[in-house]
Amino acid sequence: FSTRRSALSPGASENILYFPNWETAPYEKSSPYTEISANRLLVLDSLLNNTAEIVLVTPESLLQRFMSKNELKEKVQKIEVGMEIQKEKFLESLLSCGYQNRDIVEEKGDFSSRGCIVDVYTSLIKNPLRIEFFGDEIISIREFDLYTQKSTNRVNQANILPAREVFYNPDSGKRIIEE
Repeated sequence: FSTRRSALSPGASENILYFPNWETAPYEKSSPYTEISANRLLVLDSLLNNTAEIVLVTPESLLQRFMSKNELKEKVQKIEVGMEIQKEKFLESLLSCGYQNRDIVEEKGDFSSRGCIVDVYTSLIKNPLRIEFFGDEIISIREFDLYTQKSTNRVNQANILPAREVFYNPDSGKRIIEE
């Protein structure tokens, strides 16, 4: 993503988003790079929320499958301080959205769970999030520094985008067979 000055109106700033292609062949055994998927999901989220002013696309990026508006709406996890949600269900939703359970969060698409704390590195925010539970209630959401692991900023709410664009869903297989 980059913000650039518009050549059409000097002094005006426009948010120009780039929708990259996966840089992998369709039947290649490797998955798209996490960073590329994260950027694509950010663009799709911006389009969904009508915040994208200009989106640059290549023919290759349009030919590759991407999430529908409804799929993305279903997969975005909205959390806020005071929200009641079972920690186990929250962790299951992260796994179903392509997040990887790690001992420590190191890159976008990772999450870690220790006691009443869940760390999530989502693509929407520059820093990972530390979510603190008390029972089934979220009592704190903080950004934290990836290297020092120290909290940097409290937030009241956050949206957690899926970590991947394409992931296994048993219902998808059934739908494909039916069609």
